[in-house]
Amino acid sequence: MKKQSCFCIVALSITLSFFTMTCLNAKTNSIIAKKTISIKVGNTKNIVLKKIKKKVKWSVVKGKKRIKIIKKYGKNNSKAKIIAKKQGKAVIKIKSGSVSKRITVVVLGKRVIKKKNTSNVKNSTITELTEKVENTTIEMNNSIKEDGIITTAK
Repeated sequence: MKKQSCFCIVALSITLSFFTMTCLNAKTNSIIAKKTISIKVGNTKNIVLKKIKKKVKWSVVKGKKRIKIIKKYGKNNSKAKIIAKKQGKAVIKIKSGSVSKRITVVVLGKRVIKKKNTSNVKNSTITELTEKVENTTIEMNNSIKEDGIITTAK
């Protein structure tokens, strides 16, 4: 009788320990490992969650003016695409069932768009064209018409 009760207690404690270990592992592996993400203004970034079994809720907790969640997609909304709107920090909250995590998004400085200096190009081509036109008008004025053929005097 004592052996059976001891055996039952040991078996029960082992099963409970395995049960708690699997629950804890499921919670830690179910959400993204990175806690911070950095993006430049105007760029987008995809966030992918792995091992998700329940539907995911995405929300911006802090910095709604700085980032925006554009699209939620994938099985159980496990993926999201965010865009950086303004420089600063923001926080995204991800909730799946009873597990919730926060990701800090750091939005870096403005994206530099290189503009071609078209004003100098236009001005130089316009001056070249005006010089060509002036040269042709001078040549036309200096030309002598003989028998229907225009020749230029140089």
